[in-house]
Amino acid sequence: MDWKGRQTLMLLATGALLSASAAYCQQVGVTRDLPDFYTPGATVTVTLTVNVDEANQPAGFILSETLPDNWTISSSTPTYKKTETAGSRTTYKWLFYGSDVRDRTVTYTASVPSTAAGLLLFGGTVAYFDPAGSYVENAVGGDFSINTETPSALLVTPDSLVFGPFDTDKVLTITNTGGSVLSWSASVPPSDTWLSLSATSGVLGAGASASVTVSVSRGSKPSGTYLSSVNVTGAGGAPPVPVVMIVGRPSALSNFAAYTAVGGNQTYWANPSAYTGTIIFRKIGSPIASDPVDGIEYNVGDAAGDAVCVFKNTTGATTFHDPSAFVGDTRPYYYRAYSFADVWYSTRSESMSAAATPPALWQYTAGTPLVRYLPNFLGINVPAGAFATDVTIAETEVDKTYTPPHDEELYGFRHIYGLTYIPQIPLNAGQSAVIRIPAYLDDYTAAPTRVGDISQFRVYRWPSASFDWEELTDIVDTVEYDTTAAPRGYIDVRVSALNGNDYFALAVRQTPAAGSHGCFVATAAFGTPFARQIDTLRAFRDFTLKRNAAGSAFVRFYERHSPALARFIQGKPALRSLVRLCLAPAVWLSGLCAR
Repeated sequence: MDWKGRQTLMLLATGALLSASAAYCQQVGVTRDLPDFYTPGATVTVTLTVNVDEANQPAGFILSETLPDNWTISSSTPTYKKTETAGSRTTYKWLFYGSDVRDRTVTYTASVPSTAAGLLLFGGTVAYFDPAGSYVENAVGGDFSINTETPSALLVTPDSLVFGPFDTDKVLTITNTGGSVLSWSASVPPSDTWLSLSATSGVLGAGASASVTVSVSRGSKPSGTYLSSVNVTGAGGAPPVPVVMIVGRPSALSNFAAYTAVGGNQTYWANPSAYTGTIIFRKIGSPIASDPVDGIEYNVGDAAGDAVCVFKNTTGATTFHDPSAFVGDTRPYYYRAYSFADVWYSTRSESMSAAATPPALWQYTAGTPLVRYLPNFLGINVPAGAFATDVTIAETEVDKTYTPPHDEELYGFRHIYGLTYIPQIPLNAGQSAVIRIPAYLDDYTAAPTRVGDISQFRVYRWPSASFDWEELTDIVDTVEYDTTAAPRGYIDVRVSALNGNDYFALAVRQTPAAGSHGCFVATAAFGTPFARQIDTLRAFRDFTLKRNAAGSAFVRFYERHSPALARFIQGKPALRSLVRLCLAPAVWLSGLCAR
């Protein structure tokens, strides 16, 4: 076969293939468009878009549309020709032939039964005979499902219940905010026998509500805060409703203390196990004389008598930095702290402190290292990337009167240094900073046996994870000068954890000399066993009182009963000040006897 013959054969084959494709391609296609949602008892409008292949149109076609259970068409354009019912579903049919076989739209309005609920399905087909005389039936494309306008959803209000000391009943409202029937159930933890519900299940129609009375029974429970919850389940679910019951007063926080910070004061405390919130009030210059009043809500800036609210928190915080009113403000700051639940307040915890004045503020930029040292060697070396954001850093020696107490078996703490930075964020993971601590002559002579070399010192930092002074062992460098001038040298120590308000000090651990302990009340009053006044009292005890029978009997009586009194004094700044004042004559007399 020559080239011309082959070309003719190829053209004939191509024509035959095109004819077959035209015969068997879809001649009529239909796409359904549904609204986004439906409302029970209302109507919806549906559009069916018909696309006809004008080059290959059939003689006619039948469009069938099957609606969800119990739905009916109230009107359509054009009008449907026939209906067929199977069970609770009806199929509507339109017939098109002759000139009506063309691109067009079919719209209809369907009535939605009031019992309709949830996700519902539509079905439909378009049927015709192809040019070869074969019967063709294709599914209608596009949307095929529709949901309620607002699916059944559970709403429980209020989102928490606080039973004050005199409350026994409160009401929970359970609402179906959706458009279909909602079944709900409610429960309380079986172990919380003091909590009960008036109803534990129910069924709600669209928009309907039910009230459940929640009751508490205090019985003979001791004073404090009790926590539980009401769990309500249903379509969509709902978070548990926290329940707080107060018997007497809320459980109090513990270990509250205010310590000096550079440029402010830092407060610390431990939350009770039944935690609901912490609120702190402050007064500058003199002790607080008033407490918050139950039944009144206080927020930061509100006054409660002679004190002002400076902190309120319900997220579990255990520390708060209170900046001083101005640089150089060394007035005493008095604090009272409470646990609170709604408008009910626990018994108070109180403390006082005074801010330390920063010699300078150092600005740390996250991408740049910061190396700063004061003339007395005190300083810090922070590498780039140590903090996630920029921070403002201040460091100086602080008044020991307002710093955390330490183990009496540690000798030293003659100088305590505060490092404060804002914002108080942790170091980035894997990062550290180097702190430089000066060593003064009185550090060397603080222990019963004089420190002979700077390497004998241990560096301590507060707070540890357990809020104690912890020894830092990653010593980077020690430098000592042959001089009696202050300071004699310094120790560089690496720290991998900072809290935003940290204290550092030098100390040594030596076996205490006989008679070095026992001044419990004075130690609590002065805040350290190494105060000059306590040294005077110890000397009077050891060299005067213990040398006669009456004095020895008094010492035994004092050492037996004074620890309890010391514990009572500790953590009460106003009382500590009063005791220091009362001890002044005894200190003077003891010193006179020693001379």
